[in-house]
Amino acid sequence: MEYHDSFQGIKGCIINDPLALALTFAPELCDYEELPVDVDISGGVSMGKTFADFYNYNKKPANMKVALGVRPRDFIELFLERMERLARQVSQA
Repeated sequence: MEYHDSFQGIKGCIINDPLALALTFAPELCDYEELPVDVDISGGVSMGKTFADFYNYNKKPANMKVALGVRPRDFIELFLERMERLARQVSQA
């Protein structure tokens, strides 16, 4: 948390990876929108960057469901419940 506070001005921490994993079994944690998404393969500093065309300038069909909103309280409750369960299992082993 000190890193996020010092370098990003965020009080707390970012736990994107646990959220991504949670969405595999609890997709209702986010709101989604079907959008055309591309990957930059032109080279340079943006190589590999994915980007969604929110205005559909290129008139492409949507090819991905993009998470745009999250229910943070629901996610944190799920995350803490799972971590507490894991801690109990480890302590009993």
